[in-house]
Amino acid sequence: MRRGLAVAAAIAVIGGGTAVAQSQMELNAQAGTALQKSDAQLNAICNKLRAKISDAGKKSLQTA
Repeated sequence: MRRGLAVAAAIAVIGGGTAVAQSQMELNAQAGTALQKSDAQLNAICNKLRAKISDAGKKSLQTA
């Protein structure tokens, strides 16, 4: 039963785009999707920045 609900929630999130969450499971799925998107954007920006800065700057960036 729970697995079926999880699959249904995943399909709703993927297919629904900006659908309003109705349960905690749906909220969690939407938050996870948003986290993955934000993480990908941050990694792309950091990679562009690393290509332009010195080795010392890369160390500072890594520390931050």
